Amino acid sequence: MKSNTPSARARFSRSIAGFALAVLMMAATQVDALECPLPHPKGGPKTIRETPAQISEFRRMLGNGDDGNAVAEIIFDLKRKYPKAGSGEIINFLVTAYCPTVKAQGYSDRKATHKVREFSSLVAARLLDSK
Repeated sequence: MKSNTPSARARFSRSIAGFALAVLMMAATQVDALECPLPHPKGGPKTIRETPAQISEFRRMLGNGDDGNAVAEIIFDLKRKYPKAGSGEIINFLVTAYCPTVKAQGYSDRKATHKVREFSSLVAARLLDSK
């Protein structure tokens, strides 16, 4: 006598398929969603710690449309204040300062993410130029 209830194996397969679908949907959503990083409130000697007022000033400088020159100025300032900070830390800090400006301009998440990635590449290039 056969039962109409699904076997344990069939239930397991369906639940795995459902889980995989949920993960894919979350991943697709996360790729498009722009989440700006937050500043480090504390840390070691390599961590760049700036006050909210200083971050706002950097944000203002970066929002003027002359990103290349502003980036070079900020890199010079950060290297002077934090000589042990590595390139990755400087890039992270500048993206942290820049990202909310882009997000506030009302771009789609995809466009804002693209602009932040372009900015990150610009910072990396300026860091190479400054060595």
